[in-house]
Amino acid sequence: MNVGNCSRCRKLYQVNSRKLCPECVKEEEAQFDAVRQFLREHDPVDAQGLSEALSIPVERVIQFLKEGRLIETVSIEYPCESCGTLIRTGRLCEPCRQSRETATREIANQLRRELGAEGNRHNAASAPGYYSSRKRM
Repeated sequence: MNVGNCSRCRKLYQVNSRKLCPECVKEEEAQFDAVRQFLREHDPVDAQGLSEALSIPVERVIQFLKEGRLIETVSIEYPCESCGTLIRTGRLCEPCRQSRETATREIANQLRRELGAEGNRHNAASAPGYYSSRKRM
């Protein structure tokens, strides 16, 4: 059994994918339900106003948005983590997301070319190309 400390309250708990103890998970879910219900019943409001109205940290409201859990309520905007442009969902604005995807693709292609060239030199110098711990019969 893996145990760890809750990232929010620091209590000892059995590790899960959310890195929160069961009590903090329940609290977060209750806060999420409150946010969703508030947004259904009231006019559009920004993250700060929502935080003040429900006594929930602004960071938690933004976390719900970044996780994509409040997509149906697109009235709240927060800054892109890369450039600061106001966005309504996710962590990056579309131009920053595309830029990162392009950069990642270019790096992957460069690594493939470098590894491919290195592999060709290695294979030519040391045939048959792989080694096994099995004995030949």
